Amino acid sequence: KPWIDGWIAFRASLSFSGKKMPEPARKRVWAITQRLKPVDLLHRARAIVLKRGIAGWDFSDEEPCDDEVMTQWEKASHLALDIGQQLAQDPGSLKIFLAELLAQPDAPRAYECGRGLAKGASELREIWQDLASEFESVDPEKRNAVVLGGFIYEAHRRDPSFVLATLEEVIDCPSLAHALPYLQARVGVDGEGIARLRRAIEKGVVGALDFRDIANGVVGESPPEPLALLLIEIARLSHGVEVALDILHGHFYRGSSAK
Repeated sequence: KPWIDGWIAFRASLSFSGKKMPEPARKRVWAITQRLKPVDLLHRARAIVLKRGIAGWDFSDEEPCDDEVMTQWEKASHLALDIGQQLAQDPGSLKIFLAELLAQPDAPRAYECGRGLAKGASELREIWQDLASEFESVDPEKRNAVVLGGFIYEAHRRDPSFVLATLEEVIDCPSLAHALPYLQARVGVDGEGIARLRRAIEKGVVGALDFRDIANGVVGESPPEPLALLLIEIARLSHGVEVALDILHGHFYRGSSAK
């Protein structure tokens, strides 16, 4: 049956030492990699999306890539997006995999998988409800909202009105409210988004540290006056001054080309 860690390790062995192996040994190692290779959807999802391997050696490090433009990592990201699309059509595998993915602190291609879920979803709300339900069931100390971020980003491209309504609902969802700044950033921190974040502060469902997810370039084009009001409100929260200053820096910083 598939053995993902072993499969990656044997592939790494071929990469590092394959040319030095006697031909019979090299053929045997290659044959073993074929026997261990994940072939069903669930095992392929685990191999491609989750962080698996030894000593930091990842699936993508030995993924063959004939495209002169696309890197190995980019090819693996495309595969993860495709995995997400397939999972969206396979509720049984999706339920099993989401329980593992949402509790994984470092899943290198969770975002692409989330995008794939939105691309492959027959009904966006149905998949979102699956995501939200599984997210709520995960230990709060282990929750990872990245796959939700990928879903929101791609869903917004398909149906902006669905996403905006969903983000409003997030404010009143105890398990998801802390992730609102991160999710909002996936669709842009515009005037409407800032107003939504301020409503979340007013309701007391987000803390200052939750806003670290927008202390970067996502606020670069945010409207200045609404952003200033948001920063004042963040600064009034516990530990909020440093976070507010980081967000302000993210707004001002454009890089040398923009002067």
